[in-house]
Amino acid sequence: MNFFNGDEYEGYFLKGIKEGTGTYSDSDGNYYTGNFKNDDKHGLGTLKYYNGDTYIGDWNDGEKSGKGTFTWLDAYWISFLSIHEITFHYKLIILLINPFLGRAN
Repeated sequence: MNFFNGDEYEGYFLKGIKEGTGTYSDSDGNYYTGNFKNDDKHGLGTLKYYNGDTYIGDWNDGEKSGKGTFTWLDAYWISFLSIHEITFHYKLIILLINPFLGRAN
């Protein structure tokens, strides 16, 4: 389904709202694939942002909630547990360090 603002959704509907598994992309270039409930991201899903960052984890009523992993394009990742809008960060690891970053040729 294509929306007037350029967003797109492919997946299941129930009484005209997103329900079950599906894929939603917005006009900004963000891309979500996973579960929907009552028209919101809900359950397990993956959100790939337009800039290459990625969140894989739990959603509740459209918000990141529970366990998840956020990976930044610049090679950092963080895992967290979020309960009632309080986020507990428990792991931050540098995956890649480019020794040539910022050096002139």
